[in-house]
Amino acid sequence: MQLFGTMGTDFAAWTLFSFALAAFAGVLLRRTVTAMAVSLIALTTADVATMLALRQHEVAAVVVTGAEPVGTGNWVVGNWFTTTSGLPVSPGTVSAAFARLPFGETPTTSMLAGHHWLQWWSYQPASRWWEFQLIEGGWLLAASVLLIAAAVLLVRCRPA
Repeated sequence: MQLFGTMGTDFAAWTLFSFALAAFAGVLLRRTVTAMAVSLIALTTADVATMLALRQHEVAAVVVTGAEPVGTGNWVVGNWFTTTSGLPVSPGTVSAAFARLPFGETPTTSMLAGHHWLQWWSYQPASRWWEFQLIEGGWLLAASVLLIAAAVLLVRCRPA
């Protein structure tokens, strides 16, 4: 999902947002190099915040138990282990159990059942790709319109 903003409609939305942000910073600061630096820092911060925090909360993830969700393009948000009664199993306990496996062997469902554990997966299906594109593109477009309007108002309010 790190390259998500470089595909589909999001690429155009991020491009417009970066232009609007740079134009607003230029009008506000009246210093070209300073405005470029500020807009680059703000754009990078917005991109990282979107990638790390916003995208995974835009649409509720699907939660399943068992093997890893099958399908090309599924975005796994997280996984965890619980006992069959629903109590969480600490990551340290899981790591210690997996460390006892022979080198190269992956844990199987029967091995987890032997410990009375369930593995849970939280993921976004690949079929939601366009939904994510439209959500992100929509808020970027709205932010761009606000930044452009603010830049135009700043220019109009300044004395000649």
